[in-house]
Amino acid sequence: MAGKLIPRSGRCSGGRQGGRRGAAMAGLAAAALLGATTGVLAGAAPAMAEPVRGVAVEPALASAVSGRLLADQGEQIAATYDAPGFRPAAGDVLVEGKRASRDRNWVFGGSVVRMPGTAHGSPVSALFVGHRVDGRWRVELEGGTGFAALVRSAPAEVVPDDEREALASTAAPAAEEAGLGMALPWKRGQSWGSAGVHGDSGSSRPYNSIDFSGGDSRVLAARAGKLYRFCTNARWHLIKLVHDNGWTTGYYHTRNQTDKRDGAQVAAGEFLGQTGNELPCGGRSSGAHVHFTLWKGNRAVAVNGRTIGGWTFYEGSRPYSGYAERNGRRINLPGGGIVNYGADNDDNTPSATVRNKGGTVNLRSGPGVSYDVVGTVRDGDVVRIACTARGDELTGPWGNKNDVWDRLTTGNWISDAFVDTGTNEPVAPACG
Repeated sequence: MAGKLIPRSGRCSGGRQGGRRGAAMAGLAAAALLGATTGVLAGAAPAMAEPVRGVAVEPALASAVSGRLLADQGEQIAATYDAPGFRPAAGDVLVEGKRASRDRNWVFGGSVVRMPGTAHGSPVSALFVGHRVDGRWRVELEGGTGFAALVRSAPAEVVPDDEREALASTAAPAAEEAGLGMALPWKRGQSWGSAGVHGDSGSSRPYNSIDFSGGDSRVLAARAGKLYRFCTNARWHLIKLVHDNGWTTGYYHTRNQTDKRDGAQVAAGEFLGQTGNELPCGGRSSGAHVHFTLWKGNRAVAVNGRTIGGWTFYEGSRPYSGYAERNGRRINLPGGGIVNYGADNDDNTPSATVRNKGGTVNLRSGPGVSYDVVGTVRDGDVVRIACTARGDELTGPWGNKNDVWDRLTTGNWISDAFVDTGTNEPVAPACG
């Protein structure tokens, strides 16, 4: 079943689903989720047992943040929250503090408009910085020049130095012509299915979202970036990555998530969570999947005509349709068989994850244990493979035997027995 898409599962669910059909789909989703969970993540990532503890946000700041979010994102909110009769108000905005200065005059956090249970898709969210001057709060949201200014001037206890430029870049994201530099959000070389191109709430514009499901169910970072969480009162959260080019990607419905905290650096291809039906910020879902969204600064951006993971995606005449195209091959959506070929700017160099049950793996100067140890990599590190050669056969952490050795782009060698490439065969050409 790997790579196949169960019909009408693995997608966000609209408010029209109900009665027996809704119950049947819920059962299908539960069965799919149970099957996907069993044995997949053993030892892969610790599960967060409790909600994230942030800092309290006083009512005046919460009011300022919610008012700003509803005003700045009013058009996108109206398009996304298409539930009949629902008009978002301040009470629908969840404001969460992540860090504060000792004098409480600076606060960094996240804000999100909760989705009603009749809506479907991924919520509108924004990071914020608040600065109190003469008793009044100045609030700026990610993607604006004011946000960049406050990020750069906030004390390090509120915005650490290693986060400043990534956050500030949301105000001046890279040009669209530069390419996204993104892989698909799963392991390179693995095949998944998609329910099609759509908006954050299905029919909402722009069509900036794609639902993906299948494979080993492990959702990975499409590009390196800083990780931030929203709706953290729930066990599993909405995860957003702020990339170094000012673009952001969202990952909704996932469970069994990484234990990395807000502001942590995440490598391209690093584990984020597992496909699921989690609804920490509200909404509806059926069939375990990840709702993958694309934003440029503070603007939702259509995926139409954009290349991700080696495929160029195109929207159809209706939501949850379209197709993916690569080298003349076309896959109509909904459909399966979408192989992740990696980022569009990585020169087709395969990447893979080191696996050794929490330990380290030696790097050597040649393809065998007789060569000098020149360094180590850790379990979970992502490496890029330039070419391969046959050498000493080693036994890996799963009892797997392999005589393939991978020469990394750094020039060092590692036994393929300790590298998760999805196959025991070479994934790169033979070294000359």
